[in-house]
Amino acid sequence: MRAYARVNWGRWLADCPRPECKNAEHFGPDPVTDHIGGLTGAAFRCNVCKVECPAQWPPNVDDIAYVLSLRPVPQTRNWGPGERLSDLMTENFAHGIAPDAPTAIDDRPGQFESLLEIRGEHITGGLALPSGYRLAELGAGV
Repeated sequence: MRAYARVNWGRWLADCPRPECKNAEHFGPDPVTDHIGGLTGAAFRCNVCKVECPAQWPPNVDDIAYVLSLRPVPQTRNWGPGERLSDLMTENFAHGIAPDAPTAIDDRPGQFESLLEIRGEHITGGLALPSGYRLAELGAGV
């Protein structure tokens, strides 16, 4: 049994893998109640049926979080296992959402500076990345 992390309305959570349990647990403290969810960097613990199992996170948590953070409406910040980073970017572009260009670009003739550099399922660089971009500290197993 394994719980798979996903994003719903901008929050990381995982559904309980026990078929008859319909609960989901979130990661970290709830912004309203401060309740700590049962999803951690390495494990899942259902507060309803008490099942405990490993948590499976995507290898590009920060990349997914960044692309979703560009969406101004939290209800549209959703991602599920199997959805590609390019799918998220395509959805963003289709709705007119793109990373902001930095205010000052170092002009070097003949050099191309991209807003985002993406290789496979990871953002590898680019001028639009905020400082401290890789902030997801999820613990062991991520």
